[in-house]
Amino acid sequence: MGYKTIKTTVEIEAADIPAMEDMPIEEYREYLKFGMIHVDHHDILRSLVAGYPLACNKTQLKELISYLSEIGKSLKD
Repeated sequence: MGYKTIKTTVEIEAADIPAMEDMPIEEYREYLKFGMIHVDHHDILRSLVAGYPLACNKTQLKELISYLSEIGKSLKD
């Protein structure tokens, strides 16, 4: 592993699996926008739930999207 990691304890609030499975798509879009991820004042894409960075530049964002697209193929409709 060529990258540094940190450990922290954070109390989180997030939708659980049953709630997400029953969420109408409009509500899920809102959850994505206001409850799951955001771009902070440093232009870093972050998890709102835990605060950790997901992508720090467009190259990393494209890789994240590519990875999500790849793993999305195995999800049920």
